Amino acid sequence: MINITNEVKKAVADSGIKNGMVAVITKHTTTGIMINEALPCVEKDIEMQLERIVPKDFPYVHTHMLPTYGTCSGNAPGHLKSMLVGNHCIFPVIDGKMMTDNQKHLYAIYQRILTLCNEEKAISQGDFFDLMYANVNGWRFNEHKQYTFLRKSGRELLLFVVNFDHISADLAINIPSHAFDFLQIPQMDRYHAVDLLSGKEETISLLPYKATEVSVEGYGGKILKIKL
Repeated sequence: MINITNEVKKAVADSGIKNGMVAVITKHTTTGIMINEALPCVEKDIEMQLERIVPKDFPYVHTHMLPTYGTCSGNAPGHLKSMLVGNHCIFPVIDGKMMTDNQKHLYAIYQRILTLCNEEKAISQGDFFDLMYANVNGWRFNEHKQYTFLRKSGRELLLFVVNFDHISADLAINIPSHAFDFLQIPQMDRYHAVDLLSGKEETISLLPYKATEVSVEGYGGKILKIKL
């Protein structure tokens, strides 16, 4: 792996652009570009997983003589890794500079949310149920600093929880009986849930007479996906 961050920064500075978008593209079909943390442990994990998915000793078809190039091909793993990683990255320039770490984090969240909007039918096509009216003056929910709602498509339910406070919060969310009837949610004390933003798993309850407990970091949020 080659870290080209400084080269991209210099290209942005030399261009004189103050606000806009930067596209970094590799033209070769056996190379890829990604934005990630430049930590040796992260790079090692990425390399190990790519090697696991695309092993060198697999009997690839792309190993024959290529008359056009006058050589024998043997770089099938490179082509496949390029397909997995991608050949370009696009990110904004603000006040003539590349994003700070906080801006990168926020941008990554925006990218993830936009991807989920296209991938999750519960978001793009599902039924919506606002939970705020059932959580006004909640004993562990501040309607002025937190927001929550449900979306459902088929047997997939999404619980959205957003914390606009800078302090982490252990929330107790009331889900009224009408939500269970309207969305046809089976009442259960234990549901397996996956946070679509972080990939972490947790167990929650979905009952009309018992608050659903969810912990959210300051200025954070969760999109908990539950398969009914």
